[in-house]
Amino acid sequence: MWPFLRAYKSQVPESFLNSLKNRYGETGIYKTSLLWHPCIIVCTPELCRKVLKDDEHFQFGYPYPSLIFGGKSSDFFLSGGHKRFRSLATSQINGHEALSTHIGRIEEIVISTLEELSRTNQPVQFLQEMNRVAFKARKMLIKIIQGLLAERRKKESNDPNARKGIIDFIKEVEDEDGEKLDDEHVILVLLIFLLAGRETSGRAGCWATVYLYNHPEVLQKAKVIDETLRSRTNTFALLREAKKDTNLNGHFIPKGWKVLVWHSAVHMDPEVYPHPKQFLPSR
Repeated sequence: MWPFLRAYKSQVPESFLNSLKNRYGETGIYKTSLLWHPCIIVCTPELCRKVLKDDEHFQFGYPYPSLIFGGKSSDFFLSGGHKRFRSLATSQINGHEALSTHIGRIEEIVISTLEELSRTNQPVQFLQEMNRVAFKARKMLIKIIQGLLAERRKKESNDPNARKGIIDFIKEVEDEDGEKLDDEHVILVLLIFLLAGRETSGRAGCWATVYLYNHPEVLQKAKVIDETLRSRTNTFALLREAKKDTNLNGHFIPKGWKVLVWHSAVHMDPEVYPHPKQFLPSR
């Protein structure tokens, strides 16, 4: 556990995986202990694909929903319904047309926030601040969002044509039976957006800007984001959990064991991507 945390904090998590490879060889599958659970690490394209696509034997493996919210929302999210839940939660904000409705408001928020921060005399640790808010102040956030939902309902009754935001889009989501998300699930979606969205999107945008600055010749090429996400992946691995006793590539995995899908190892594998450390959007 501690060697993994040291590697993660060093910003070079691959060093932990490389130590396993040096010790046991290029097997593509390794046994270790992470998050105080026995864990299997897979890092080849075939094994990563198998674990991510095999919903019969593997499920969502992160403890975050229960840490963030708890209760029935956590049970729902950790069950097989999490993919359906994700699809419902993002259906109203996916695609160019849906996203275009937010661009103006996003620009206003970003510009005003940057102007405000530019007037401070001390550096702002964005990641630390967001983690503090997301984890330590979750109860306060839940109360704030509950208040916002009540405020939106009152506003809708007084002004049906009021400008809509992301909360309104999520509230309008309907499942296959025409049912909308209840308040508890709307709050869960917003909290997860706070946790995950602020870092992954920001990191991808930051590295895309760096690469475009260093490689102006590819500014107009459409694959810049794809290559950025390959070389500077937002999450170096995804955590799954064995739903039942299963066999993976000849290795027995007991029910309840964690499986870490180390997909960044695939992204940086020279057998899969020649010259993986080079930024090549033309791949």
